[in-house]
Amino acid sequence: MERREFIKSSAWLGAAFLSQLTPLGCVSASTPRKPLDFPVAPGGRILLKNVRIVDVEGNRVISPGQILIRDQVIEEILENPVPLAADLTLDLQDRYAIPGLINGHCHLTLPGAADLGLGFLLAWSRQCERNAEECLRHGVTTVRDMSGFPGKLEEMKRNIASGKMLGPRILRGIGIQVPGGYGVDLALLGGVKMLRTIRSAAEVKEQVARACADGADFIKTFLQYNKLWIPTPALPVLSDEELSAIQKEAEKHGKVVAVHHTSVEGFRKNLRAGIRSFEHMPRDQDLTGADIEAFVKSGAGITPTASVAWALSFPRNGDPYADAPEVKQILEDKKTRLPQILDEFAEESIRKIARDSYRKLSNPDYYEHRHLMITPEPRIFTAAAVVGSRNLRRLFQAGALVGCGNDGGIPFDFPGAMALEMGILQRSGLPPREILRMATLNNAKILNLSDRIGSLKKGKLADIVILSANPLEDMENLWKVEKVFLEGKLRYSV
Repeated sequence: MERREFIKSSAWLGAAFLSQLTPLGCVSASTPRKPLDFPVAPGGRILLKNVRIVDVEGNRVISPGQILIRDQVIEEILENPVPLAADLTLDLQDRYAIPGLINGHCHLTLPGAADLGLGFLLAWSRQCERNAEECLRHGVTTVRDMSGFPGKLEEMKRNIASGKMLGPRILRGIGIQVPGGYGVDLALLGGVKMLRTIRSAAEVKEQVARACADGADFIKTFLQYNKLWIPTPALPVLSDEELSAIQKEAEKHGKVVAVHHTSVEGFRKNLRAGIRSFEHMPRDQDLTGADIEAFVKSGAGITPTASVAWALSFPRNGDPYADAPEVKQILEDKKTRLPQILDEFAEESIRKIARDSYRKLSNPDYYEHRHLMITPEPRIFTAAAVVGSRNLRRLFQAGALVGCGNDGGIPFDFPGAMALEMGILQRSGLPPREILRMATLNNAKILNLSDRIGSLKKGKLADIVILSANPLEDMENLWKVEKVFLEGKLRYSV
């Protein structure tokens, strides 16, 4: 490893390690939000009446409708309301009910900050908890954590399950990667419960089995051929044989394999290996018609994470996409939207770090010098905004299974901000009705959980979000969350 790259990686690892040891005491922190006390005893019924039910499977709105909940599941969806006895009845006065949103790609234990400092160290633990809280407050009832610190994730899962903490259902992945590959540096801190390395396909069987024994809900791996920060050195990647072995072994354990990729070469390697969950979007060149046809035929799903381009596109000298309408729109939108996002989701010290980083990264001359701290390469992300968006639209138009996740936890983005992701997709030309399906029904299919979540249907878990305005008219209405049920319990209400 180049000495400068080693110093950068060591700085991040050291800071992350200290952040887990340092008490929060001397930094201003938000007050934890507790889930609501639930008044209905086990076996009791809850009736939601006078509600407009968004049926993502039937592609319609049931109005007026009623939803009857018993214990954790939906007992009935009634299209022609009749008087019903219930232990608790809520008159929702023509509000909209949608399935709980699923963030199919995020990082609950990353803080959304681009620089380090004392404030980062002191706020890390509380920001992780707040990431979980803000998910539920913003209608996200399930998250797939794509690489996180296992100790903190397991602590949050326990506290959410016991009712001590407000948060969503958490699915945790464990990574498998070749030595020196993308993600290995950070995983040195998280240990084998975060990521394991293999040196040949012969080692895959043992490592997949161990990951599953360590509680992996899915397997995560990477086909990232270059680092995403300046100076973007080349990285080793899994061979076709190794990737195919991971897919086959995970399938034996009933686990989905999710693969980070950002290139057409990685996209094609995923297809050859039979991967079912493609993460991000090729941004180095356009997919061919044959690529798209093969993907649709495979039945695999892809999660575009459009928020990444929004968060990390900045003006850069010599950028071939500097004058692209998509990039100009992002840079202009971020001037007003980013302060709102930070106020909504970030701890005070994280907010300050992010604002300072935004000012630095918005200066094109900043990139002309080498920096000790890791500096994202904006030209990668402006390419994602243009080429990646074009590839997404073509896949969508061809009938591909498209999911939804925002990569929240990366700098300038947060796991609960799915409404931002879905608004970006709408501005990219996708219809609101289809975007809502991506974040619910389609995500459930990609996660192999469509029998339990993803739609409002009899027998499914009662993950229900109540909105004051119609999301099918505008994704901006997803910000207007009034109530959230998780597994039949009202956990949040304005």
